[in-house]
Amino acid sequence: MSVEASSDGSVRRFFGRLSIYAISRLVNRGVAFATIPIVAAYIGGVDAYGAKEYLEFLIVMSATLTQGEILQALVRYLSGDVDGEDERKVFWTTAFFLAVSGLLVALPATLLPRTASEWLFGSPDYADAIACAGLIVLFNAFFRLALSVLEARQAARAHAVLSLGKTALEVSLKLILLMAFGLGYLAVFVAVLVGDIVFGAIAFFYVARHRVTWPDIAWLKRLMAFSLPIMATNLCMFGVHQIDRVFLVHFTDLAETGIYGVGWKFGTVVSAVVFAAFGTAWFPAIFAKEDPGERAAFARRTSLLFIAIASVLTLAGMIGSGVAVAMLPADYQAALPVVRIILFAHLFWFLYQVFSIPLFLHMRTPRVFAVSLLGLGVNVALNWFLVPTYGAVGAGLATVLAYLLLALTIDAVARRTEPIAFDRLRLYGLVALTGAIYALWSLGTRLDLNMFVLAVTGLACCAAFAWGAAVIAGVPLRSAWGWRQVAPRRR
Repeated sequence: MSVEASSDGSVRRFFGRLSIYAISRLVNRGVAFATIPIVAAYIGGVDAYGAKEYLEFLIVMSATLTQGEILQALVRYLSGDVDGEDERKVFWTTAFFLAVSGLLVALPATLLPRTASEWLFGSPDYADAIACAGLIVLFNAFFRLALSVLEARQAARAHAVLSLGKTALEVSLKLILLMAFGLGYLAVFVAVLVGDIVFGAIAFFYVARHRVTWPDIAWLKRLMAFSLPIMATNLCMFGVHQIDRVFLVHFTDLAETGIYGVGWKFGTVVSAVVFAAFGTAWFPAIFAKEDPGERAAFARRTSLLFIAIASVLTLAGMIGSGVAVAMLPADYQAALPVVRIILFAHLFWFLYQVFSIPLFLHMRTPRVFAVSLLGLGVNVALNWFLVPTYGAVGAGLATVLAYLLLALTIDAVARRTEPIAFDRLRLYGLVALTGAIYALWSLGTRLDLNMFVLAVTGLACCAAFAWGAAVIAGVPLRSAWGWRQVAPRRR
């Protein structure tokens, strides 16, 4: 059987799982996004929303720092390299590690919440929320552990049921605490904590099919050897995604942080649905393939569809985002340009994920770290200059440029690592076309003549210039639309 024929069957199975993940993510995120106007109305104002956003930033940062991205290593090994006794050792070693690392965050947060609140916010008013945040880091780790095992086993249905159940409980409890009891931003963290405790326990005992065993030091070393470079990388990427909150709190105020938080929530709708569903099924499916040719064919064929779907949905979101923002209270209307900026920025983030695949396949994670460190440095510099002047919009523009740099750089690095022959011109072209169509629509209707239009136009010009320079320099570019090679290969 040829590589392409074998790939056809795996692609069909992959899209069967992908459809389940996509429906699950769509329902999860649809419910979550539908509640944003309610949360914004009952949370207690833009300042309170900004405090919630900053605390969520601290939760993710704490989890990333203490857990070392060991769950990515778990998925990598359980997807195809271990079974039987080794699978039991990997699972329980990871579980013990997450328990210890979670306690390192939960204990200080619950024992010294007032001190932490005064240090972070200059006020003890946020002590209860900080205590909840510390416990969320601990209990959420076990829920994510269970989901990671299900991803590795490619058990899409169980993954979807547990995710949907947790979302239903959290959203219901959040609305009750907000609307009936008036707990404000604290209601959000209490609801998340209860959901993590209840469904974390259910999911953990569902996947814990093995008898309990003590951590295996040899496997812990292997897991950490794989995950620590990823942790360093993800810390940098976390900074690229979230460091703007720190600049907004420092240079502006919690209200501007709240505006950006709402804009980010709506702006990540395509990423939350498309990439989360695609990535959940995609990476384990690629890792599970042993034949390099089949693996490359599978990645090449699915990546183009991924970017095409994301581009269409992003364009629809950018044009129709005004309807979503109109549902928010008047204080949040300034979030509209931020929504559109973040939507477009994530197309470059999707490209980064696609082009990084060869580096993860061949264990070149230190190279990914170098690229992410560069992106973090650029993003910090851009936020430093743009946020004091332009506030939330400046933070969004910094994100666009940082993601663009990441995509271009990781592509250049990955080409030197047994590269997969992605249809690069088509992938880049879809993103450029999305920006150009929105810019023309915006200019034609004169509904949104703001800085974002100028940014999109500038990016399109830069892309055209880069393409022309590559042709002149003789870089081998192949057209995805069936044209001939536009530049000769170097011998």
